[in-house]
Amino acid sequence: MTSQRSISDLAALIQNKTHILSDGTKEQPGSDFSLAFAIPPAAVKLDTSLEAVRTEIIEAADELRARLMGPFLYMGSLALPVPALMVIFDCLYRFEIASHVPTMPGEAVTYENLAIRCGMPLDDLRRVMQTAIAYRIFEEVVPDVSVKHNGVMR
Repeated sequence: MTSQRSISDLAALIQNKTHILSDGTKEQPGSDFSLAFAIPPAAVKLDTSLEAVRTEIIEAADELRARLMGPFLYMGSLALPVPALMVIFDCLYRFEIASHVPTMPGEAVTYENLAIRCGMPLDDLRRVMQTAIAYRIFEEVVPDVSVKHNGVMR
């Protein structure tokens, strides 16, 4: 389906609807829509109208991204991450990396300690973790020093 909206219109729609969503969820747990790890997990409650607003934002953001990238780059962005994610998840599983990262919100582990716990060479572990961080699977607390869980992995 081809959109008749300009990219400026899409950006304005995203901004406008985001304000509506933000105003409609104020003071609720999870209203910042963060991926931060919390106990219990923060899940914002949306009524039917706010769920429709969120859906509209997601669809407009995806359309804006696709149109800014163009057909070739957009299709590549859909296909290329899949093999990388498979390798990353295989490493995370095979070396039980997630189980060696502290599970309390805010707690972190250094790359060095994590490499020792997982039995992985430090450079390899750092590459795996930084790729996982790029896909928002973990968070880096101190750049090139320590990592922690976020809401995606935990």
